This record gives sequence, C-alpha cells and structure tokens, in this order.
Amino acid sequence: MKSILTNLVKGKNVDYIEIRLEDSIHTGIALSGCDIEQASRRHSFGGCVRALYKGGWSFVSFNSVDELEKKVNEAVKQARLIGNFIGEKSTLAPIKPVQDVVGLSVKTDVRSVTLSKKVDLMSNYSNLILDVSPLIKTTNVRYRDSYTKIFFANSDGAYIEQEKIDCGANMMAVASKNGKTQMGVYPSNETI
Repeated sequence: MKSILTNLVKGKNVDYIEIRLEDSIHTGIALSGCDIEQASRRHSFGGCVRALYKGGWSFVSFNSVDELEKKVNEAVKQARLIGNFIGEKSTLAPIKPVQDVVGLSVKTDVRSVTLSKKVDLMSNYSNLILDVSPLIKTTNVRYRDSYTKIFFANSDGAYIEQEKIDCGANMMAVASKNGKTQMGVYPSNETI
C-alpha cells in the first residue's frame, strides 16, 4: 500500500495533497434479558483525498481503492479550479514528515475471538445480573468492538500506517418492587 499511496501524491500540480484510507471490521451484540436482539460483524472501507492549490482546498471521498487514482485526479482538478479563483498563496505550518508503522500491542486481538464466543460471554453477563435477585426483571447488555487499519500519505513525504482496536460493553439491570422500578447502568458514562 505504501508504494501505491506515496506514488499517487508525488508530482501533482498542487501545493499539497494527502490521502487517508480506513479499513475496519466492526462487531455488535445486543441482548435484552435472555433474547439476542443483534449479533453482527461487518466490514467497512473508505477514504478521502484533500488537495490544496493557491489557497483553495478540495475534498473527495471514496469507498473503493479501485477509484483511488480517479479520486486523486478529481481532488487535484477541484483544488486548482478553486485556487485559480482565490489566487492566494498556500501556507501550511512547516512540519517534519513522519514515516511510521504503528502496530497492535494487545493481549488478545478481538478478531481472534469468534462471534459466538462473544455472544456467549454477553449472555453469561446477562444471566449473572438476572441471578442477583428475583427483583431484577430484565437486563440490557450491549457489546461492540472494532479493528481499524489507517493509512496516510502526503506530498510532504509523510507516510503512516496504524492499527487500532476499540472495545466496550454496557450493562443495565431493571428491578421492580411494589410498583416502583429502578435501573442501574454500568459503565454509567464511559466506555470500558
């Protein structure tokens, strides 16, 4: 990917250009009591090109690498059109270009855990909450995770690849007694 992206940002007739790509896998699980409302895994891909010419910025987004060269050319064309109209000098802060690959450093990669194991784990949490007291009438358990690989290249010579994992769960218990209902949520305002 590095050679493709770095070649696409070289030699363009603009003051600056950058390409960002994001490739992600998302998992979502939702349980209400013992009922599974959602258990899904999906893939998403997208990216954008930004170009600057004589003070005129353009932004072009896409969902397929097959369109990448076309989208780069489109961003260049738009930036030149806007820049020729504005006619100012483009100025960006001078920053030393970074080249880096930032890999994962995790104990367990969420991609290595099957969807069925994740559903079983969330079902166990729901059952544990329900077993605390007969006053607990239902639960609401939500789980999500995502693995993302990001690519960035610009005409200043920067190139970065980064892998990220984000994972979290929320759990709610609803209890009733003598016509009064209360609920407790964990975590209350944060993602674990």
